[in-house]
Amino acid sequence: MPVFSGQFNWNEGLIWQVGFIDASKKPNGDESKLHICPVLVDTGASRTCIARSVIDTLELQPIGKVEMQTAGGLVNVNAYDVHVAFIVDLKQNSDGSHSGQAQLTPQTANTQALEFDAGKSIYQGLIGRDILRYGVLILSMDGHYSFSY
Repeated sequence: MPVFSGQFNWNEGLIWQVGFIDASKKPNGDESKLHICPVLVDTGASRTCIARSVIDTLELQPIGKVEMQTAGGLVNVNAYDVHVAFIVDLKQNSDGSHSGQAQLTPQTANTQALEFDAGKSIYQGLIGRDILRYGVLILSMDGHYSFSY
């Protein structure tokens, strides 16, 4: 079972770098089609969500509308077919960029991500229980995490 781990801040939440790929296009090994961005791991979210910035970068086309429960009530939002790639062995480069190995799993392929308003937050997506259910997430009181999938 692959695993990745690291540290997080309880006040900020668990933030991962993940890659999104347009699932409607056939993968051809072109890594430029992989958009890597910070996402909040949200155990309270039933579905994975992506911000408008990711949608625009990948030029995603909606596959339909879905009713989503938010803190403000029910809203209809666009849904998009994406692949979610975990970035393992993540390292921050001297120029501030990140590098690592993208791992796409059968469970995270063809994820139906919902559009959400990220506002001014640093993350551009939410990883919900639709992804987390395929692994084991452990959060330690000392700020360490591990995810086996």
